Amino acid sequence: MTTSNDRSGRSAVPEAPPRKTDRREAVEFGRRVRAGRKVLRLSQEQLGERSGLHRTYVGHVERGEVNPTLHNVLLLAEALGVDASELVRGLRTDDN
Repeated sequence: MTTSNDRSGRSAVPEAPPRKTDRREAVEFGRRVRAGRKVLRLSQEQLGERSGLHRTYVGHVERGEVNPTLHNVLLLAEALGVDASELVRGLRTDDN
């Protein structure tokens, strides 16, 4: 874990690691991203370059380990050449 510094140079609150999730919808979203990437014959690194996201983050998304922000969903969709709705259509939370 890293820490950020305030203006005085003192150590401030530690930065939290990426949030992990085990929700079904994140796993299904990741499966759809991986399928789109495979259709385009891209590596995770290449998809990362296209989307402006780090390759390890792409891997976390594909494994359903993170819950991506709307901004990152849009970046991934654009990099895959699809509308974001194709990646999220029909997904429901575990609570519903």
